[in-house]
Amino acid sequence: AEETAVELERARIAQELHDVVGHEVTLIAVQAEAAAAALRLAPDRAVEPVEAIRITAHRTLAEMRGVLDVLSAEDGVRGATDDLAEVARRAEQAGIPTTLDVHGAPGEDDEQARLAVNRVVRECLTNAGRHAPGEPVALDVVWEPDRVRVVAANATGLAAVPAAGRGLTGMRHRAELLGGGFAADVHDGRFTVRFELPLAGAAR
Repeated sequence: AEETAVELERARIAQELHDVVGHEVTLIAVQAEAAAAALRLAPDRAVEPVEAIRITAHRTLAEMRGVLDVLSAEDGVRGATDDLAEVARRAEQAGIPTTLDVHGAPGEDDEQARLAVNRVVRECLTNAGRHAPGEPVALDVVWEPDRVRVVAANATGLAAVPAAGRGLTGMRHRAELLGGGFAADVHDGRFTVRFELPLAGAAR
């Protein structure tokens, strides 16, 4: 039982680092592409993407330390989770066209769901940046009295659909762990992720 607990803890740490750091590293990659293009075509315009890379790299280090601090604490739920609007804004600045619509808000007892939604939104943007660079991403987050739903969609071809790697597997695992549901599919040239969780506050 002790060995199983250690393995689960290692998996949890790996997933948290993937969700937070992986997202930021993807932004750095997108920004680096913009900087490389600017250096070739208009060197004087390369300053802005290079500065964005510097800022993102420093933020990545800070967020990684924050995740490790949270994981070493007794309360592993609260963490460094930026407001969703800030996550979307940074993705937009990095070159990932992002539309975010949020309806409702989490309650005081829904911290775990809030964290999960934050991580899922980051992962959806990360996948879009890696597998469909430049394609607009539409994010819809709906907080209802008894559940929260996330739908993320972006135009893509079958060749650009992300394989069932740690990202999609991690989102599915989060949903299952919290009694929710997860689905990812391609229809009419759009890759769509659907993530849903019941809310703790609904039990009251």
